[in-house]
Amino acid sequence: MVKSRKNMLLFLPIAALMALLLLRSQVAAAAVRQGLTLCAQSLLPALFPFFVAVSWAVNCGLFHTLRSIGIPTSAAVFFLGALGGYPLGARTVGEAYRGGLLTKADAEHLLACCNNAGPAFILVVVGQSVFRSTAAGLALWGIHLAAALLVALLFCRRQASRTTIPPPTISPAAAFIAAVGSAAETMVRLSAFVVFFTVVMALLSSLFGTVPPLLAGFLELTVGITALTPHRLGFTLAAGRLGWGGVSVHCQAAAVLSDTDLSLRHYLLGKALQGLLSAAAAWWVYGLI
Repeated sequence: MVKSRKNMLLFLPIAALMALLLLRSQVAAAAVRQGLTLCAQSLLPALFPFFVAVSWAVNCGLFHTLRSIGIPTSAAVFFLGALGGYPLGARTVGEAYRGGLLTKADAEHLLACCNNAGPAFILVVVGQSVFRSTAAGLALWGIHLAAALLVALLFCRRQASRTTIPPPTISPAAAFIAAVGSAAETMVRLSAFVVFFTVVMALLSSLFGTVPPLLAGFLELTVGITALTPHRLGFTLAAGRLGWGGVSVHCQAAAVLSDTDLSLRHYLLGKALQGLLSAAAAWWVYGLI
């Protein structure tokens, strides 16, 4: 009986979405085109080369090489995630776990802090476009990384010792071919989530005129960020939304980890905490910039 009620509660919003898709088919169609354009103009150029490069490097033994010179796998994963942006951090954790360089527990704890917004998005889209200030963008990026490091201190532990795993024996050419194929498959999944959430946001806008800002930021990062205004509250909300990421980003993280048995429980807790820490720090930092 309880399960039946839960299924009914789940079915109601799905049924409402299906009805909206039928009643507002033109809105949905336009949103699909908008989402595909966004993927073609922004998502694909920004992420696909990074995905190929990271997969190729990992396939060729990047983490083994770094470990041989004293750089832990966790540090390398954090750096790549901070540089490449959402959801490259989650994908890199998955690559290290698939390669046997992380235990399941270590990988799940790393997910809490290693999937972060990239500097290009924060500095250009948030700093220059929304707040019209490079200083604001730099401050937000610093807050974002500092909060991620605090989450790492709380969630991550010293990596468990692993039996030495030999580096991959695959040739660079074969590694490149595998990397391109893997990256292409991942991009299709990510683009599907972006298009879907673009449609959802468009349908909500057609009903309410403007999607409530809190809901927009909770669901989709870019829409939630670009709706902000350049003042102290907007700066605080921007930091919080960057730390949280949004449901769309979390679905993208789940997509790049779908072929693993990693749980997202620590990941979601870590992103929620990072959002709260970032917002608290931003409220105080705003008076200094």
